Parts: sequence; C-alpha cells; structure tokens
Amino acid sequence: MKIWFISDTHNEHLGLQVPEVHLVIHCGDESTHGNAWMNEPEARRFFDWYADLDIAT
Repeated sequence: MKIWFISDTHNEHLGLQVPEVHLVIHCGDESTHGNAWMNEPEARRFFDWYADLDIAT
C-alpha cells in the first residue's frame, strides 16, 4: 500500500504533484487564516480538491 502524507499546505494544494497512491493523509493547516470565518472559502476549495483526487483502488 502506498500512502502519501502531506501537511500544512496553507492554500497551496493546487501546486502539488499528486503521486499514484492508495491513501492520502493530510495533517496540519489547509488554509492560511487563523479565523474560522476567513478560512471557510479556502477550506471548501481544499475539501473539493481532496474529494476529487484520483486515488488508486
């Protein structure tokens, strides 16, 4: 099983080269703001990207 660990992408996830893996684990911050209200748009974009990853099954 190939696992890709990423962390603290701070709204830079679109620049990542996604390898062929079976599992992606993201730790840390996905956005750049400390304020939850300001984080919402960035978090939604990240979760959309994360949900659309083409992960081997």
